[in-house]
Order: sequence, then structure tokens, then C-alpha cells
Amino acid sequence: MTDPRPLRHLGFIHLVPFDRDNPRAGFDDAIELFRYAEELGLDSGWTRTRHLQHGVSSPAVLFGAISQRTERIGLGNAVIPVGFENPFRLAEDLATVDVISGGRALPGLSVHPPAYDDAANDLVHDTGWREEDYGYGRIERLRSLLAGNPVREVPEYNGIGGDFDSDRVEPHSPGLSDRLWYGEARSARPSGPDPRGSTGSSATSAPPRTA
Repeated sequence: MTDPRPLRHLGFIHLVPFDRDNPRAGFDDAIELFRYAEELGLDSGWTRTRHLQHGVSSPAVLFGAISQRTERIGLGNAVIPVGFENPFRLAEDLATVDVISGGRALPGLSVHPPAYDDAANDLVHDTGWREEDYGYGRIERLRSLLAGNPVREVPEYNGIGGDFDSDRVEPHSPGLSDRLWYGEARSARPSGPDPRGSTGSSATSAPPRTA
């Protein structure tokens, strides 16, 4: 059956594979792919996050590099598994990429508990992983931080230090929290507009209308 919906966006997804003995070549290829895709007129490019594999493990760093070689194309994550992330630090990284790219970050997330054996989980997640909540609350914390909600109270500056202090995650990039997406589930639904132009896909699948 033909899908009656018109195609609104066109993008691609890339695993960013590399040779372990020459990882830079894989990253250089990814940067060039995004540049060429923008030249062709594609709307967005998406990467999968891969830990303990020969793929991109730090998408924010890669997108920072890509943002300096492109001007328009959307920079999408499909997806970042937040179980590996501290929501506060991830918010800082995503906001930085969004600022330097001119508001092009399209952060996609997945939620699941650590999946390695106990010894590997102790090394990767620290021993606190046994008590940590790996549910949708981590995404809501991230969304709140990206929205610029206060983290603490900052005393009024009195001329002695502290003039750079802020009460929220910096840099702040307005609108980034509305571009955050994750798949629908009974326990949580994404709020704000869906940048993929579709709904109902799982959090671990590629954006169906852009990939």
C-alpha cells in the first residue's frame, strides 16, 4: 500500500564505521559525507552511537567538527543511549553543539539499563549502576536542563569572584529541549514537535521519515 503522506524531509543515517588502526579516516569520511549530503540538498544526517564498537562513541564531538564544514543540514542522533550518560554533562555537550551549529542539533535518545556483564558494568558505569534508575526520569532531567531550568541559587554578584556563575546549564540554546525526541511508550510520551515528521516509532529505531 502506498503511503499517502507527502515526503516532507529527506535525510540519511550513517554508522560512522572505522578501522581500529586508523579511526581518523572513518571520521574524516563522515564529515565529508555530511558536507556532500548538504550540497545535494538533504535536510538531515543521523548517526548511531556505538560504545565498545568501531563506531562513533562521542557524537557531540563529531557533530562539533561537522558543524564547521556545513551550514544548514540537521545533525541528528538516532540514538544516544542515555544509560551511558550523566544528564547534566550530556546537556552541556548537546547545548554546545547546538550553539556552534546555529541550532541544528536533533538529539534522539533511548532508555535501557546497563546490558554488559557485572564486571564490565562496574567498569563502564561505576559500581553505582546497581542502584541507579535507568528509566525515563533521566530523559526528563535532561529535558529540564536543556530548557534552562535552574539548577541552583546563585548569590547576587558583589564584585568579588563569581561573576561568571550561572544558575543553569551553559551555554543555553533556546528551543533545543523542544527538539529532543525519544520513542513513545506507555510510561512517557515525547513533548513538543517531533522533528522527524512522524510518531510512533520506537526509541531505538531510525527516524522513519528522514532516514
